[in-house]
Amino acid sequence: MAPPSVLVYLISLSRAINFFVAVAVDIEPFGDNYRREWGGDHVTLLNQGTQLTSLGYNEESSKNHDEVDFEFLGSNGPPYILNTNVFAQDSGNREQQFSLWFDPSLAFHDYDILWNQKQIVFFVDKVPIRVFKNYKIKGLRFPKLPMYVEASLWNGTGWLGGVDWSGGPFLAGYRGFEINGCPYDNYTSNPAKCESPGYDWNAPKYWQLDPQQLKMYKDVRNKHLIYDYCNSKLAINFPECKFVS
Repeated sequence: MAPPSVLVYLISLSRAINFFVAVAVDIEPFGDNYRREWGGDHVTLLNQGTQLTSLGYNEESSKNHDEVDFEFLGSNGPPYILNTNVFAQDSGNREQQFSLWFDPSLAFHDYDILWNQKQIVFFVDKVPIRVFKNYKIKGLRFPKLPMYVEASLWNGTGWLGGVDWSGGPFLAGYRGFEINGCPYDNYTSNPAKCESPGYDWNAPKYWQLDPQQLKMYKDVRNKHLIYDYCNSKLAINFPECKFVS
């Protein structure tokens, strides 16, 4: 059997704006909110720009920064592993991994991130799978820098092992691009404005999961969580693990 292909399909927030981001939801054209930063000849827009395919890989930055990730680990078949990560003015390593309950290569799914001053929530098809709370009052780090949305393929050889290049070309498809956020300009914007209650995602109902969401959250984590940095030897480096139930 050939070794698994370990190109990583990455969707992340990296140094941009406070917002609720949804991937694969709407029919808003790609060009309205996004641009191609590299590999333009390897990117194809479909269906009047509402669907995108790309191939290739990018390299992860090692700089200290804020970032919130969905990462799909390449595989020849099940289990299909979704890795999530949070960077908070550092190099991350706050990883949680899930064995997906579906084959993500067969159809489009919704991958959402809710980010406000109280919490970050990762959703898959409206199911909350991860919550990262803001414990700033306890002196702990929480993503606070302006961020943008980035989607890419990158070579995970240094992390996961060699790539089976015979499985190429490696394609990633996106559609339904939607951003609801606080526009931010590094030169003229006041960061405090992004915490305004005038933005829907800052309303108290988004400060914690509601009872139905909490039930789904516990269920998916009981069945599909396969790695949690707070249950590893790395936990000693992350004070927030003391407050995670």
